[in-house]
Amino acid sequence: MNDVAFRSSGLLARFILCFAESNVGRRRYDTAPIPQEVKNQYHDFIHQLLKGKKDHDGKEMTLHLSNKASDEYITYCNNYIENEIKASMCCCQD
Repeated sequence: MNDVAFRSSGLLARFILCFAESNVGRRRYDTAPIPQEVKNQYHDFIHQLLKGKKDHDGKEMTLHLSNKASDEYITYCNNYIENEIKASMCCCQD
C-alpha cells in the first residue's frame, strides 16, 4: 500500500465493509466437491465484476436498494462504520 497513486485514488473508500457471523467451530469438511461448471461460472463472474458492473450476461447493472435497506445501511454506517473508521483507520491518509 505504499503506491501513492493507488492510495490517493479513493479506491479503498469505495468498498462496503461487512462482517459476517463467524462459522468457526461449525464448519463441515465432509461436503461434496464443488462441480467444475460452478467453479468456472464463479471464476468468470468474478472477473466480470472486476472489469466493471456487469451481470451474468455481461450487461452493465446497477444495485438498487429498497427504502428499508437504504435506511438500514445508513443507520449501520452512522452507528458502526464511522466509529470504526475513526478508531482503527485514523492514521490512513486515503
